[in-house]
Amino acid sequence: MRMMRWILLPALVLMGLGCATGPAGSPSDPSDYTGLWSGTIKMGASSKLRCAGGQDGAVHLVLVQDGNKVSGTVTGVGFRGDLVAFVMGAQVVGDLRYTAGICGGGSQFSGTVSGNEMLAETVESKLIFSRAR
Repeated sequence: MRMMRWILLPALVLMGLGCATGPAGSPSDPSDYTGLWSGTIKMGASSKLRCAGGQDGAVHLVLVQDGNKVSGTVTGVGFRGDLVAFVMGAQVVGDLRYTAGICGGGSQFSGTVSGNEMLAETVESKLIFSRAR
């Protein structure tokens, strides 16, 4: 099973890269997620981000992309997190390590990008981002 993951993940990544349009690395390239994304977060009633003060409201995501890998930080009211993810076509999927006051943990992060908008989910929460200009 573990070997299957190592075979399937690169195959999915390569298939996703075939979906990109325009010259690689161009500022208008939809698969270039580098930069500041701003938006809102709506936490589920039992979201662990609420543990010590995390709240619904404004949230910022700063990403740096290197090939199909993206990393960055997520900050919101009462919480902060570090994201490491991979781009698969219009999807950004990875892990978020977060702290919220005295609480902390990790969760899967998944986002779907359409143009300059991203809809994402993590830690029982929904996020809506727009690429900052």
